[in-house]
Amino acid sequence: MDTIVGINTIVAVVETGSFTAAAQRMDISKALVSKYVGQVEAQLGTRLFNRTTRQVVLTPVGQDYYQQALILLQHYQKMQASATHAQHQPQGKLRVTTSVIFGDTLLAPLLPTFLAMYPEVELDILLTNKKVDLLSGGIDLAIRIGHLADSSLVAQKINQLPLMLCAAPEYLAKVNPPKIVADLATLDCLIDSNHTQPHNWTLTDRDGKTESVNVKGRMTINSSSSIVALAIAGAGVAMLPAFLAETNINQGKLVHLLPDYNAPTFGLYAVYPHRQYLSPKVRCFIDFIRAHFGQRDIRPDH
Repeated sequence: MDTIVGINTIVAVVETGSFTAAAQRMDISKALVSKYVGQVEAQLGTRLFNRTTRQVVLTPVGQDYYQQALILLQHYQKMQASATHAQHQPQGKLRVTTSVIFGDTLLAPLLPTFLAMYPEVELDILLTNKKVDLLSGGIDLAIRIGHLADSSLVAQKINQLPLMLCAAPEYLAKVNPPKIVADLATLDCLIDSNHTQPHNWTLTDRDGKTESVNVKGRMTINSSSSIVALAIAGAGVAMLPAFLAETNINQGKLVHLLPDYNAPTFGLYAVYPHRQYLSPKVRCFIDFIRAHFGQRDIRPDH
């Protein structure tokens, strides 16, 4: 017997005045009502009712039990209603993690709009280039860029983020600008250690032919924003996310190299621990991200 069922049975008997009426109220048999009452009394080791052939009367212990049962059932119903509401209404603290550059450049400017749309949600954003363990870190959702390793986590693909090959005019004035992919091996390249194979750069021509080159450079760093700054300062050639490169290209600070080739693309993913019973706050944030970043081109002004 479920404890709540037993409590409800006691309450039904008290409020209807008989086992027969309680059975009708609960839509079960009179025998089952009697069984449940007997089991509750056995668990407590005391009688809750004095029974005669004509009436059922609460004992003093039964009277106290009944009063406490009403309070407990009220709290239980409130708990059930709260959980049901939470499953339909986005609310509570939402912990999200993503990379520093994506968070600073693209995500942060959109967060006031999200908070205005969902006034019962509180955001806790963790920006880091390290892969955070979602379960041990208490993270509800991660926005990740790149190639995902196999795991038990659920991943929804939002979009593709293209890369672009760039360098500053000042740097190109000092070297022989690359005309083919192999020329990159002769240049100072800015190495992003966040990439899976940071020294191996791959480009694809218009016919779909892929060419790879092993690049070298005296600067290795795990920050895309720092690589942008280094490239603009003339430190070498950079492979940058297009959403960082395009603004600087349009302003003349950087030059798009080997434009007849396509650089690789990285996937943009929403990653979370469980598919079943996905909370509304997580679901609405994923929908929000998809609405803003699901289009073909991702730029800071979008």
